[in-house]
Amino acid sequence: MQQDLYSIAKRLAGKFAKPERPVRDKNGGVITDDEGRKKRWIEHIQIFSTGQFLRTHK
Repeated sequence: MQQDLYSIAKRLAGKFAKPERPVRDKNGGVITDDEGRKKRWIEHIQIFSTGQFLRTHK
């Protein structure tokens, strides 16, 4: 009985996604469009993968 109640409540509630965290550009401004977010993440990953972050933040 209790399991049925939980499964019904879960089905009615549906899926809830976690809210997205804002992506910021180098100056601290918020990037709102999907393409801009994607470009910034690529840039971010490239900086850390090449070690540029370590050279500029010693």
